[in-house]
Amino acid sequence: ADFTPNTDETVCQGHKWGLLALWRYMRSELGLNTDLIWEDIKDVVIRTIISSESYVTPLVKTYVRNSHSCHELFGFDIMLDRRLKPWILEVNISPSLHSNSQLDVNIKGRLVRDLLNMAAFTLPSRESLAGEKSIARLLSTEERAKHSHFMHKSLTEAERQKVLDCLTPDDLRVLMESEDELSRCGSFERVLPSPTSARHRKFFETERYNNVLLEQYVLKYHKTPQRGISLLRKLALQS
Repeated sequence: ADFTPNTDETVCQGHKWGLLALWRYMRSELGLNTDLIWEDIKDVVIRTIISSESYVTPLVKTYVRNSHSCHELFGFDIMLDRRLKPWILEVNISPSLHSNSQLDVNIKGRLVRDLLNMAAFTLPSRESLAGEKSIARLLSTEERAKHSHFMHKSLTEAERQKVLDCLTPDDLRVLMESEDELSRCGSFERVLPSPTSARHRKFFETERYNNVLLEQYVLKYHKTPQRGISLLRKLALQS
């Protein structure tokens, strides 16, 4: 059969539908809980990204001098079986952003806009290029000691929570950058860290300090985000 285009992302017509239109069809016509399906899809996406973390992170530490100069867009092809369980068919490291229809323009145009806004790519200064070769080497002795302590997988939940007790300058930078990025995310959704991040810890080969820091921050302030932002603002002014 010939391909039938779709020009309206909100309508279930033709051979290509927008995701929101698909969710609406599944809810109204099939009586399905699309929220649960979406949560399952996010779960397999998270596990897939974690599976490459132990390989990617050392490369970032070695070759990335400026954390504002590194981002990646992946395209996940997901198939649902008859029990609505999601399966990953493939992950594209260079997903096509070519738009040959109004539907593509509407969806991919907003995707590119939100991606660039969230990435906030900045050119590093000449001074930073001539200085340290790795962002990891900018930590003070005290910060390195704190990182080492909280990177033990044997820590209890109560011990992990103490990572927020005394925030270092680097902690403050990481948390403020996280809040800034989240404020620019547009239609993107942050899936990790989240209030349920603990269930994914077992999939990491190595404990990462910033994972602990961000997870505990989200756990403490996800219901009252303005409290967290106010604290970061206060500490930033004090420093």
